[in-house]
Amino acid sequence: MFWGAILLIFFALVPFISVNVPAVTGLVLLNVFKDAGPKQKDNLRPVGPGIHLKWPWESVREENFFPLELVTEKFEETYAAWDGPLMLAKVSFQYQPTVKRLLAFIAVDKTTINEGFKGVFSSFLSETIGARELGGQESGSVFVRTHVKVVEQAVTDKIDTYKVMANGEQTSAKEKLEDLYGVNFRLFNVADIDYSPDYQQARSGKARMGVVTETAKQLIEATIADGKPTISGKEAVNLVLVEQGKAKKSIVEVEGGQADPLQRAAAILGSLMTAPKGGE
Repeated sequence: MFWGAILLIFFALVPFISVNVPAVTGLVLLNVFKDAGPKQKDNLRPVGPGIHLKWPWESVREENFFPLELVTEKFEETYAAWDGPLMLAKVSFQYQPTVKRLLAFIAVDKTTINEGFKGVFSSFLSETIGARELGGQESGSVFVRTHVKVVEQAVTDKIDTYKVMANGEQTSAKEKLEDLYGVNFRLFNVADIDYSPDYQQARSGKARMGVVTETAKQLIEATIADGKPTISGKEAVNLVLVEQGKAKKSIVEVEGGQADPLQRAAAILGSLMTAPKGGE
């Protein structure tokens, strides 16, 4: 009877003296007898997953449970290579909240953490992609495009070794971010580096114009009669653009209705553009 009463009392007290924290979750216990001011963190006690003893005056609130899951974030941004082209980098990074730093983690929101990491990574990426030398080799747009993992390793090394001031002491950029945001940094990954869409479009336009110019030149040479061209350079370019579908004018409309020489040139152009090249 005596031990039965003791057990009843014990089980009645369990909800007041213990708390069960789910897996991959942290809990901040609040001491209701102390001031909850932002600078008085001794009234807060973080605990991790599992069963923990607590004082009856330590409050357990639903909103004080926080996930400790691994977070993955992605971003894309353009950076200039030292030889000029803008390079688009596709990047991801991972971090994870920890019980040890839980009080710092709950003091900031997810956007602040993501933008803080992104700002540091972006700065290091800009410096790395814009460097003249990387990994002991001459760098540039072609190099960073084909040596993505060299860029990734260079940025990772900077995160681990770059020194900054924190609380009057020198520390690495990684440690400062971890202490500031209450997380552990897990991974930095560069998935791809390529020319930016605007730069690729400009290159494509330049190459296309080169084809138009060369074809127009061939057309002028092919339409020479009695030692003189029968169409002008402007007419030849317009004909090529019409043939490629880059202009919506008809052959006769191209230059004021001069049908005969232009129609003859158009016929020649058709054979030029369908003729085998390079011994094909």
